[in-house]
Amino acid sequence: MPEMTKIDVDELTRQFFSQLAGSHSVKKTVPSHAQYDWDDWDAISEETLEAMLVSGSYDKSIEKDAQALIAPLHIKLEALSDNERLKLLEGVTRVRREMISYAAHRRKTLFGGYTVSDDVLGQIGVQLASGSTSSQPLPSPSLSDHGRTVGHLVQLYFSEHEGKWKNTVRDEKRLPFKWFIELVGSERNVRDIGYQDILLLRAKFENLRLQAPASATLEDAQAKAPHERVSPKTANKKLATIKTFLRWLRKLGEIEVVPADQIGIDVPPIPVTKARRDFEPSEYDQLFSSALFTGFKNTKRRYLPGDQLNLDDDYWMPLVLAYSGMRISEPLQVAAEDVCIDTEFPHFRLDGSEIKLKSVAATRLVPIHPDLIDFGFLDFVKSKQATAPEMRLMSAIVSKDEVGNYYSKKIGRYLDRVGLDDPRIVAHSFRHTFISAMRNAGVPESDRKFMMGHSDSSVAHNYGSPTKISVLYQWAAKVDLGLSAGTRKRLVQNAMALSK
Repeated sequence: MPEMTKIDVDELTRQFFSQLAGSHSVKKTVPSHAQYDWDDWDAISEETLEAMLVSGSYDKSIEKDAQALIAPLHIKLEALSDNERLKLLEGVTRVRREMISYAAHRRKTLFGGYTVSDDVLGQIGVQLASGSTSSQPLPSPSLSDHGRTVGHLVQLYFSEHEGKWKNTVRDEKRLPFKWFIELVGSERNVRDIGYQDILLLRAKFENLRLQAPASATLEDAQAKAPHERVSPKTANKKLATIKTFLRWLRKLGEIEVVPADQIGIDVPPIPVTKARRDFEPSEYDQLFSSALFTGFKNTKRRYLPGDQLNLDDDYWMPLVLAYSGMRISEPLQVAAEDVCIDTEFPHFRLDGSEIKLKSVAATRLVPIHPDLIDFGFLDFVKSKQATAPEMRLMSAIVSKDEVGNYYSKKIGRYLDRVGLDDPRIVAHSFRHTFISAMRNAGVPESDRKFMMGHSDSSVAHNYGSPTKISVLYQWAAKVDLGLSAGTRKRLVQNAMALSK
């Protein structure tokens, strides 16, 4: 039996009022509630309704309305908990009371603005039978009636975002939309989509089967047992995809209210035992003493010990991540010529106008840690600048899809293979470990935020200031990752051996 939360009941109540008020026309009954005539809303007086709200005792007509409201959800009134039932009855009563005021207002003016007085119902934009809201002028239709069908507008939505979405993003969105269209109907007018539709879609997404094939119908994709279901996070992401589409429709003026906009899927917090964590110093020693840094079997099995050692892109990426705290995609995008090494304070220059960064604040200078210099990193940069300065510094790390996602998985597999298989240690742990190390080194919060590319409106950083670069470089030099003397010595010796 489906359950109703407090938010469900509140939203259902608002939708009830919005639908009733929105279908108003003079001397016309409401299609889905044909027993009502707009001149008969005061058949039960406002005083009687107020008394019901105060006493918490509701008559049969209120119960009948409540049952009709939840019938499309296949829920019976008596099956609800006492709290849910009383909340629903209260909501219906509030709607009945508000409709007395609304009907009186509409007898005076059909298009005049109306403000909902009940705080629980909220400030709802009331849609009139003509298609406008009570507080806005009549809009000019942007599409024909045929164009307002779900199928047509989904196609328009995808067409508008062609070239803006990555292929992986576009493909990821297709399946939720396929199932959404199956549920509501391709030829259905988008204005007919209501709260009950989204609540049912939520229930279906919550019960999706793990690894259901793209060819499966929504019904075939349903799990038969709880352990077969996708995670709440995955289900909520699919639901959010559809709600983003509905908000786009509202922006176009195709719908006035996003149905069930407040409804989502609860995603439980990650237990502490499963949360991402920092590397311990001993784990960094284990990583930087593994085959990739001491000698591997061959380029396809770099995790197996051998006698090959290449100080190439795969060698330097983990070290750069560990000693800079950059997001994984940042060093993978930066051009070789944008690593400034012929200066007193070597640094990466990350420019949002040239590479894709997470935010405006991510445009910044990132000092090259002195340890990286000791390990021979500048020689690697010089070789890249000599052969292809405009190419990506890490140009040997390639993927047909987003290279950051690819490398995140690649380094994750490597960590597992060299014994760092704690699921809480992930690619992002490099960044978190560096942030913790900066904090331990006493780096001021404003400088930490700048070096990490976090926004901080309270500090105006001058990206081109030599003084600022020198300050950041000196703070970076204080960061100690806790590598043992033996590991550090080996990394230095690697550079010296290959430079001979």
